[in-house]
Amino acid sequence: MKAVTTAAATLTVAAFGFVAAPERVRDDARVDSPAPAPVGEPRAASAGEGAPRVRLQPPALAAPAAAAIGFAAEIETLRSSPDPRDLYRAFRLIERCIRAREFDAYMKSRPPGPDFAAEQAAYGDGESRMRAACQDISPAQIAVRLSLAEAAARAGVPGAVSAWTAEGPFGDRTALTQRPDDPLVVDWVRQAIEMIKAAAKRDDIDAIRQYGVLSLNWEFDDIDRVIALMREAAQRNLQLQTERLLAHSSRPPGAVAADVADAASTGQRPAAAN
Repeated sequence: MKAVTTAAATLTVAAFGFVAAPERVRDDARVDSPAPAPVGEPRAASAGEGAPRVRLQPPALAAPAAAAIGFAAEIETLRSSPDPRDLYRAFRLIERCIRAREFDAYMKSRPPGPDFAAEQAAYGDGESRMRAACQDISPAQIAVRLSLAEAAARAGVPGAVSAWTAEGPFGDRTALTQRPDDPLVVDWVRQAIEMIKAAAKRDDIDAIRQYGVLSLNWEFDDIDRVIALMREAAQRNLQLQTERLLAHSSRPPGAVAADVADAASTGQRPAAAN
């Protein structure tokens, strides 16, 4: 009788998943044992009677599924890599958590009303979304995200310059409006503009977009130009998250864009102050 292998359980992970396939016994490796004789009836001798008996082995069991890899462990693995692209990947994992927190604050700051009912119904309390975005990321890992983005940006990783700039001076976007004359802030703005221009010359799409915003606001000083591009980035991110939230809603994208623009202009979610 053929041995039947045990089916392996499938482990689904929120961000990384795989299926552990069962290890199967090769057909040519199986040994069929003679059927037992009925009770009280002698068993007929076989052609190999008297030959050494082969001890049958149970079918090999599938290896146990590996434990889920959390974001914290993945971030540490990426941080230890010599490849600057891995540093940027680590930053993006952390950034996803930060943006989820910002979106959660935005959703909970909106007053209830018929115009906001679809968003509220789709978002709920937001806890499951927050858990999916942040998992086990630690405060210490969140604190080092800027150094990861800056290292990747200086190494020329596409998208890293724009991501670093969007975080604001030393991670404080309000510094641009509250401390515009601070020498540290002024120097940060100078570096940000220089890095955006250099990345745009390397055909970095995100940097080209930022350079376009800087150019459109040429009549302003550098502080206000950087504030403008940060406002554009924050508004675009908010619109993207809202449209994802309403992916199965009947509301047209134009209505979502109007809501986002209104929220940014009325201060419900200050674009450069989060």
